Amino acid sequence: LLPVVRQTLLKQDLFEALLDNGMMSAVSDWLAPLPDKSLPSMEIRTTLLKILSDFPNLEQGILRQSGLGKAVMY
Repeated sequence: LLPVVRQTLLKQDLFEALLDNGMMSAVSDWLAPLPDKSLPSMEIRTTLLKILSDFPNLEQGILRQSGLGKAVMY
């Protein structure tokens, strides 16, 4: 499923729609620690963090609301 998510996130014309529909919360869930407190696979983390670093101006409010900031910092 990771390749499909990656392709979707890389579509620049969908960026605003993804933000409006809570995609950042879903990305946060993918990056957050698993129930046993282990981290998701390195491939998932690396892929999603690279995509996030290329996103244009992610506002602090979006990061806070989605929990993405906490997931990335963990």
